[in-house]
Amino acid sequence: MNLGIDFGLFGGRLSGNIELYNKKTTDLILGQRIPQTNGFSEVSAVNVGATRNRGLEIGLNSVNIQTRNFSWTTNLSFATNKNEITKIFGDNKDYPDQALFIGKPVLVHYDYEFGSIW
Repeated sequence: MNLGIDFGLFGGRLSGNIELYNKKTTDLILGQRIPQTNGFSEVSAVNVGATRNRGLEIGLNSVNIQTRNFSWTTNLSFATNKNEITKIFGDNKDYPDQALFIGKPVLVHYDYEFGSIW
């Protein structure tokens, strides 16, 4: 799904766009760690699951001053994206050793929380 609108006001002096998207991707290809007893420690290209990307993009453009010898324009943009894994290796469980967690971004990194260093 991808919804968008482009607009222009005041003879083109103010224009912009708004876009909202929700993209589901299947057949996500990543490396997978396997036991070294197989002779290899990782398979480099495996269909590991599915992801979803949702986001919003907004752009605003204005022509502040326009004369024959001088032009001043302003362009503002805002974007947000949420990437999350929806399926992994067909069994839908987390794989902390490979940084793959259902409902979290691809290859998210976690660390221990600590209060201070002594």
